[in-house]
Amino acid sequence: MSKKVRLLFAGFRPKNYKIYLNPDRESMKITGTATVAGQKMGRPSQRLTFHQHGLKITTATIVKHDKKGDQEIPVSRINHHKTLDEVRLHTDQLLYPGQYTATMQFEGRVQEGMNGVYVCNYEHDGQKKQLVATQFESHFARQAFPCIDEPEAKAIFELTLISPKGEVALSNMPAANDEEKDGKLVTNFRPTPRMSTYLLAFVYGDMQHKEATTKEGTAVRVWATKAHAPEALDFGLDVAKRAIQASAA
Repeated sequence: MSKKVRLLFAGFRPKNYKIYLNPDRESMKITGTATVAGQKMGRPSQRLTFHQHGLKITTATIVKHDKKGDQEIPVSRINHHKTLDEVRLHTDQLLYPGQYTATMQFEGRVQEGMNGVYVCNYEHDGQKKQLVATQFESHFARQAFPCIDEPEAKAIFELTLISPKGEVALSNMPAANDEEKDGKLVTNFRPTPRMSTYLLAFVYGDMQHKEATTKEGTAVRVWATKAHAPEALDFGLDVAKRAIQASAA
């Protein structure tokens, strides 16, 4: 008899993620920090539980928010449960229902297969090149950062992405700002709408784009690697522009 699936959303409902992510193409390693703010539900317990797959959470902190102010609650133990794709942050004191923020530093891997954060191989002018991209649908966001990786668990995502300087970095939202730091490009993207984890996406690499404007003045861009001839972008750009115009009619 199969075990009943236990939904983590029943125990913790995220509202906001602040994600600092460095998916390094050379080492094929991911390092990062995820700060998850949300509401603990249900009965008092001595842990908060998040999804992870192939991640190692190295440090964690929990802060409780209430009318008395912010109280840091020490994490006494971090348990990784591989078979359940979970990480459990244990505390010595009871965590009562309410507002909490959990911050986790973690390590992971850039994948060869097309899920989680993965490399996309191609050739341009006889040279082998790679994009780093994401595929989080349906439950692969947990390979990139600890989260409540269930469609019902909708939240706002604020992503900071570390990538090589001189390459393009894209995500769901436009960049709020970027800067070069320690030989890398640090891009802070604007907050997303409230959405599920599987909708978060990003890519970086050596890319080109074409742009058009709808009748309503909305800018539409199509991106591709430079292995594609520029005219190869025309069809996709035309379809995207007309689709957006039709949805606005």
